[in-house]
Amino acid sequence: MLKIDKVKNCINNLSLKKKIIVIVFVGIFIVAFFFAIAINIIICSNNKIIRNSIASALSYSSNEINNLLDSVDTTSDLIIADATVQNGLSSIQASEGSVSARATEPIYSMLNNYLFANEYISFISIYHNHVRTSTTGYYPIELPIETKNLLEEEALALNGRIVWVTSEAADTGVFLTRNIREIKNTSLKNLGVLVIRLDMDKILESSTQFITQFQNVDFVLLDGNELIYSTMDFDTSYAKELVSVHNSYDIIKIDGNRYFAVNGYIFKANWNFICLVPYEEIFDTITATYATSAIIVILSIFLAVCISDILVKNITKHFDILMNKMTTFTGNNKERIVTTYDYTNRGDELGILHKHFDRMTEEIQTLINDNYIKQILIKDATLKTLETQINPHFLYNILESVNWRAKAIGEEKISLMVESLGALLRATLGQDFDVITLKKEIEFVQNYINIQQIRFEDRLLFHLNLDEATLQTPISKLSVQPLVENAIHYSLEINTEDCNIYICSELLEGVVRIYVKNDGSEFTDNLLEKLKKNEISPQGLGIGLVNIDSRLKLTFGEEYGLTLYNENSMAVAVISVPFHRFRT
Repeated sequence: MLKIDKVKNCINNLSLKKKIIVIVFVGIFIVAFFFAIAINIIICSNNKIIRNSIASALSYSSNEINNLLDSVDTTSDLIIADATVQNGLSSIQASEGSVSARATEPIYSMLNNYLFANEYISFISIYHNHVRTSTTGYYPIELPIETKNLLEEEALALNGRIVWVTSEAADTGVFLTRNIREIKNTSLKNLGVLVIRLDMDKILESSTQFITQFQNVDFVLLDGNELIYSTMDFDTSYAKELVSVHNSYDIIKIDGNRYFAVNGYIFKANWNFICLVPYEEIFDTITATYATSAIIVILSIFLAVCISDILVKNITKHFDILMNKMTTFTGNNKERIVTTYDYTNRGDELGILHKHFDRMTEEIQTLINDNYIKQILIKDATLKTLETQINPHFLYNILESVNWRAKAIGEEKISLMVESLGALLRATLGQDFDVITLKKEIEFVQNYINIQQIRFEDRLLFHLNLDEATLQTPISKLSVQPLVENAIHYSLEINTEDCNIYICSELLEGVVRIYVKNDGSEFTDNLLEKLKKNEISPQGLGIGLVNIDSRLKLTFGEEYGLTLYNENSMAVAVISVPFHRFRT
């Protein structure tokens, strides 16, 4: 509650200009805040549009891949039903597995025709009893025995149905394999195994030609968690993360790079089809959008502030004029400020305030001239009369008379005391300067010492050792004398022993230090700080110590002033002032 009241009080004490500026800034902040929200909504919508665009194209590509797989499926149907394949394999089986050129050449020619008819097939092979009967292809390869055995086992296990084998995709490719069974006489006995290797590069290139609005697009085919095919090189451990992209888009990291991933589905082979768009391009676009928006907001704020400042100044300058009128009029002279701006024709609140204030000052000045000034003049004359009656020169004349009388009767000590007292009175009562030279201050001190030495005789021993270079340094008037007075009070008036008082000065690195040392007394630790904080009740000369420090700081700066400490059983007071020549 107190904090709320403090904030309210702070706001209430703001100037009118600052209050208007605060209102303008609050309005600008609200607009900028909702503008940022709008930009964020736009960017989210843009992400959704990108996702929908990619998903739409990906859906087409998925359907196209399904169609291409169907074409390969159809080709396999035609091959296993082809009479050349059926007769050739039957004759090979009848010859108890003997593979002759006469039996394989027709099969090879037929396979070649099917290969050229479907550009998405890399090569076609037929195996009989683990022996390749015939093969053809653009890039025919001899499959490893483990791969060949796997393909034959998969095909034989499904008795003629199609099997899409992807487990060897990383090394040898993606295959369609199926068992070739004898159709003649519907015996359905096993004649061999058909193996078709898919040309995944061509399939992907053909099916993804519509996803061209983004650069460097990559595609990944997955069979469960197993990588089938990818247009980019990356660790297969990322396959699980790719599978997690379901029916929507996601932003994922692969090898330290961010990608905008959209998932599709190949129902023909039960594969996941992932489209990966480098997100850095999208992110750069988003960043550029944010940066552009931020620049627009900043420029708008700057322009609004400039325009607001001009408009606010145009309003507040009239309040400033009114405040200046009020401040000047409330001074001692009660002067009216005549402005060049004519408010008589203004009917708004500012014009009314100025006209009422001008009328009020005219009426007040009339009253002042008729009554107040007359009374002041009478009182001022009375005060001046009283001042002349107590003029200090009257006291100086009396002391001078006493001095001449003392000299006439031979009382040198009384004469010295009166002369010293007169000099001290002139220094104390004179109002010419608040700052004097160190030399002049030491003269005051010497006059004071003259009086005290007559009083205490041999008990007071005074030692003076000043650097000649410091004598013309400015110092606050009556700043050293009170320190000497303090030393005498605590060393001689309270104690009965002798007292040595030392005054010396030094110039070091542009700072003059005047030391006042005395034996017979010591300062309380941190005396000056305790006096300022009222931890010690100032009695007698304690007030003078704080006064000396305050006057020095006000005159020369916070880094200068009075320092008190003890050294070798002596009380030491140090005055620090900047060094420069005194100017009157």
